[in-house]
Amino acid sequence: MNEQSDLIEDYFEIPNKVEKIKEHVRHADEMFWERSFISSPMAIDEAGNRSGVKPFQLLVDDLVVFDEFMEKYISMIQYQHKCFIQFINNMANDEVRTIKRKYLFKLNTYVPDELEMKIYSKCMDINKETKEIFKDMADMINDVTDNYRSTLNELLESLV
Repeated sequence: MNEQSDLIEDYFEIPNKVEKIKEHVRHADEMFWERSFISSPMAIDEAGNRSGVKPFQLLVDDLVVFDEFMEKYISMIQYQHKCFIQFINNMANDEVRTIKRKYLFKLNTYVPDELEMKIYSKCMDINKETKEIFKDMADMINDVTDNYRSTLNELLESLV
């Protein structure tokens, strides 16, 4: 597959991606509440440094920021999917059938280059528009602390 095909396929996969993200968020929330919040103020690690747990309110703040970021990310990709579906719904029926066969049902179907380029161009336009509308996402990711940054990075990498 080429870059065009990958991007178009990604747009068809957005509903599945949203469900995966929601599951990861639920898992992160469960892991948060399964941890121990009790530690000794005298606890030290092997190097002799204090190793107490962060104050509870800071841990909760981290979780809230993570959850807010993920909600915003879900909103962003749902917006992309909505724009994509509106575009697809305005196409000719035979074009829609051809595209769905290849990208939704994963059949080995020939798609004319012009049609694929038309859809790819629209996907690129949607990406550009989405970046403008959701430009605050870059600021939000800076608020996600190290506790959740690795979880977030793993999640985003698994979705790409």
